[in-house]
Amino acid sequence: MTDFQSIDQLVGEAIKNNVFPGASLLVGYQGRIVFENIYGDAQSTPVKRPLEKTHFFDIASLTKPLATATLFILAVQEKLIGTKDLVSQFFSSGTLQGTTLENLLNHTSGLPDWKPYFKNINQPYPEQIIQQVLQEPLINPVGSTCIYSDLGYILLGDILEKIYSTKLDVLFSQKIAAPLGLSDTFYQPLHQKIITDESRFVATENCPWRHKILVGEVMDDNAWAMGGVAGHAGLFSTAGDLYKWIMELRRAQVGKSSLIQRNIFDAFTEVKKDRDLNLRCFTLGFDTPSLPSSSGHHFSVQSLGHLGYSGTSFWWDRDKDLAVILLTNRVHPDRHNEGIKKFRPQFHDAIIKALGLTTD
Repeated sequence: MTDFQSIDQLVGEAIKNNVFPGASLLVGYQGRIVFENIYGDAQSTPVKRPLEKTHFFDIASLTKPLATATLFILAVQEKLIGTKDLVSQFFSSGTLQGTTLENLLNHTSGLPDWKPYFKNINQPYPEQIIQQVLQEPLINPVGSTCIYSDLGYILLGDILEKIYSTKLDVLFSQKIAAPLGLSDTFYQPLHQKIITDESRFVATENCPWRHKILVGEVMDDNAWAMGGVAGHAGLFSTAGDLYKWIMELRRAQVGKSSLIQRNIFDAFTEVKKDRDLNLRCFTLGFDTPSLPSSSGHHFSVQSLGHLGYSGTSFWWDRDKDLAVILLTNRVHPDRHNEGIKKFRPQFHDAIIKALGLTTD
């Protein structure tokens, strides 16, 4: 019997040291859940609410692989689009001439990481955000360097809406959440929230410009400016639902998924064997371990993962058949606490040790 007492202790110490108020974690190994637990509080101020397993987390940039990249996999399967298609096919103007969808998906478009577009908008206006991204000067030549960029995924979300003539939140619900039974994963459009009971959500920051603690409302500033629904952020979810999705990816890689074709999945998740581990590298939608990595010291180069600014992450080691999901509210009550950067690798190393999977 694997002893995860060390994990309980590690997470408990992190809460005590104010790394985050609360955490939900799940460990899957060889296709089954071997450990899951919740710790601490969903909200610590102005009222304290203990975290519950069913609470929804703002998963921030985990939206990129879970919604946007997965929807692109399906669009390619349906032959509606190709990863080598030019971005200019979808937009009449902009600086992205010669840029492909692949460049946006793997963060080699040359776009900067982030811009505070929300500051120029008094109320949600998605089209204005899109136009600002399209006029953004590139900081690197297309295809030359990997620079993680929210901006590329803002465009990808809009492209999906153009392809399907359907809003992104509806696409996700119909094409991913419903088939996979992800009943706890959804966007919260500002004009018509799916769930209005704030007690079911984990709190994020005390927003300096919305002048309130955010509960059940997307934290990401630019996602808010797009109405709460965007390709780079906006989803709410639970550890259990994220695990269901990862298990579908696990089936896809052996040709047993009812949703995702193996050849398309392989193309989106190929990790080059000769890659430089000192450089950050993305597949088409997924992060991979680099040095140093939030996944610690023992996840293989074939691992796929992603981080969310709100304090969320998943790492799936395909070689070890291991999935680790860590959801926290490290941005509550403010975003300036960065203790999680030190915690994440320690946490993943401890999981590997608890399972007896260390190689040294």
